[in-house]
Amino acid sequence: MRRTIGVIYTSQYLREDRDIHSKKRYFFLCDNDKVRVGDIITSPQYSTPMQVVELNNNIADVYRDIRLSVIQISGL
Repeated sequence: MRRTIGVIYTSQYLREDRDIHSKKRYFFLCDNDKVRVGDIITSPQYSTPMQVVELNNNIADVYRDIRLSVIQISGL
């Protein structure tokens, strides 16, 4: 099922709400049903790991006035 995910680029797990809310979020369309909020994911498209901080069922190509691309996930 395709969903929109919000991620923060990080190699460390972010736990504190203030850390998560103070960082810039990036949004992608995601076809991987196993992805959950809090997961650290990797993608062959990007060199830095990302932590998933938001999931929603929006599948539009544009979210918050940003054109989304589909992210390929190589590791959870």
